[in-house]
Amino acid sequence: LRPPLVTPRVPSKIVLLHGWLQDHRCWMKTASKLRDTFGHDVLLFDFYGHGHSPYLPNFLHMNLATSVKQLVTLLKHVGWWDNGAVVLGGL
Repeated sequence: LRPPLVTPRVPSKIVLLHGWLQDHRCWMKTASKLRDTFGHDVLLFDFYGHGHSPYLPNFLHMNLATSVKQLVTLLKHVGWWDNGAVVLGGL
């Protein structure tokens, strides 16, 4: 039994964050569903040292503060930082 699909009135901007032993690919199926079924804009990215992102030159910089800075930089780059609410989801 499936609930009826409800299309939201306004598409959301959603960023899906992977876990520490994963990369953006863990969210591909979910991101496609959110986009294709509900019309949301979905952003997937890899934290430093994961998937397609480079490793940092100093391992000591691999921390939460650096990850937050990386995300903020990306949101500014794609124009989502100053353009309304962004929904974050993660593992």
